[in-house]
Amino acid sequence: MLRYTLILVLGLLAGCQSLSRQTRPASMEMITKQGHWRLEGVQSTTLELVGWQVRITNSRVNVSPKVPLLETLELEIVNSSPDTPLVLEPTEISIGGIANHPVLLGPKKTVVLNRGECHRFFYSPGRRADLLPYPFVLNITVFRGLNFKNPQTAKIVMY
Repeated sequence: MLRYTLILVLGLLAGCQSLSRQTRPASMEMITKQGHWRLEGVQSTTLELVGWQVRITNSRVNVSPKVPLLETLELEIVNSSPDTPLVLEPTEISIGGIANHPVLLGPKKTVVLNRGECHRFFYSPGRRADLLPYPFVLNITVFRGLNFKNPQTAKIVMY
């Protein structure tokens, strides 16, 4: 009996308790000036906008607790314009959950992306912020030129 108890304790310490955790890809609603789309349970997707792209390369929602929690989000913003720079500001890219203050994902300082360049963002609880409860809202504003010219926005609601 002592041997089985010791194996159970060692298994819990080694992370075996995470075997019961259930995750799934996030379902998403994407809202821009160009339209409104809904995607169910996609692992990755690209939102093509005028002169730029938003790519979600990984999204995982932990559905084990009563209120689902965002576990992982990997996001890329790409400048697809042949001639106009894309400017990312630190406070213009954020994610929030219900009844939570938004977590800033934006770069630490202003980033200018030239044609074909990409900037990556990551959200993982404990690494970037506390757990975010369901639903999760990703707000993205970029600028098509320096000095806050021509703002472009996208909103992605994840379930």
